[in-house]
Formats: sequence, C-alpha cells, structure tokens
Amino acid sequence: VAVAAALVLIVAAVLVHSLKAPSMDTFLTRAGRAAEEGKYDQAVENYRQAAALGSTRAKFELGVIYYAGPGEIADAGQAFGLFNDVAEQGLPAAQINLGTMYASGRGVEQDLEKAHALFQQAADQKMTLADYYLALDYLSGWGTTQRTDRAFELAKSASDAGLGQGQYLLGLLYTNGLGTAEDDLAAGEMYALAAANDVKKLDVTLYIVDWDGRTIAPKKRPDDGTDAKES
Repeated sequence: VAVAAALVLIVAAVLVHSLKAPSMDTFLTRAGRAAEEGKYDQAVENYRQAAALGSTRAKFELGVIYYAGPGEIADAGQAFGLFNDVAEQGLPAAQINLGTMYASGRGVEQDLEKAHALFQQAADQKMTLADYYLALDYLSGWGTTQRTDRAFELAKSASDAGLGQGQYLLGLLYTNGLGTAEDDLAAGEMYALAAANDVKKLDVTLYIVDWDGRTIAPKKRPDDGTDAKES
C-alpha cells in the first residue's frame, strides 16, 4: 500500500510539472523560431505571452514585427506604443526606432524635434547609427538648429566607428568645406572607405534596428533641401 501510495504521488508530481505554464524563456524561444520560419501569427502570440510575463525583449521584438512584418501583421500604431514603452526603459535600439517613427511620421504624427532628442539619447549610449542621424539633423536643420560644425563632428564619429554612411557623409563635408576646411584628398579617402562598405551615395533613409543594433527596414527621411555637391 505504501509503495502504491508513493507511486501515485510521483505520478501526480509528474503531471503537475507537465501542466505547469511555459516560462518566459520558452515563449521567447518559440516566438523567435516562429519568426524565423515566417509564422508571424505564432511569433506574435508567443511574444505577447512573454511580454505579459514582463519580458522587455518580447515587447521590442513585437514592435519590430508590427513595424516591418507583412501586410496582415503590420501595425505602425502598435509598433510605436511598444517601442515607446521600451525606449522609456533606456534601451538605445528602441530609442533609435522610436526616433525613426517620429522622423518619418509613421505610426505617430511627425515630430522632428522629438526624433532628434531620441537620436541624442541613443547616441549618448554609443549607438553609431544615432551619431549619423544626428549629423544629418545638424547638416539640414531637422529638429534642431543647423550647425555644420556639429554635423562634421558627428559624421567623423560615425566614420571612425566604421559606418559606411558616416564615411560618405564625411567625404561630402570635406568636398564642400562644410564644418571643416575643403580637403579633396581627405574626401577621396572617405569615399573610398565608404565604397568598401558598399555605400556610394548619400544615404538619407531611416532604418529601424534589431535588438543588437543591426539595421532592418528603411523608411524615407524628409527632403533635406541641401545642395551639397558629390564628388
């Protein structure tokens, strides 16, 4: 009888364990696998479950899917709300993405000043792409006072970090003597570095980034109105 009772308890314990709700990590793993396979409905459902358990990563990934996913999934308003929540927690990738949405007016009314402020927050956390966006802001007066000296400083920072767009922009600034003295030799060096990074023209598109800061989906920036010549 004692043995039978013990077996019943063991079976009951196994059943309870098997019926226990999946963990946050389990939902994240399932969601990531589903997204990789293009099963976005399943990915969304699992990220929602993980987000309900308090996962910041899940909120961010949901934002990416709603922003860059296929038509039946895309929801810019949802993406904005999720990126806003995560950006308020200080994640620089979310700050970049929220800034992109304010700059492009997607999912929210366009506000270049808010976009500039968010790019600055991300730059303060060493996000190279944010330096580049800020350089464009200062060059063109998007959301801030036009300052070619700051545009040069920030383009150089992005260039020094190896960003092809920053290298090309720095070349343009040298070519046109904007924020620095004209220097065709330095410009040529920058264009060559940019070309090695597959950047052969000024890139004024806006990108969102993934959790690790890699670019995902481009959106057009406002017309810059600049007349800088390209070499």
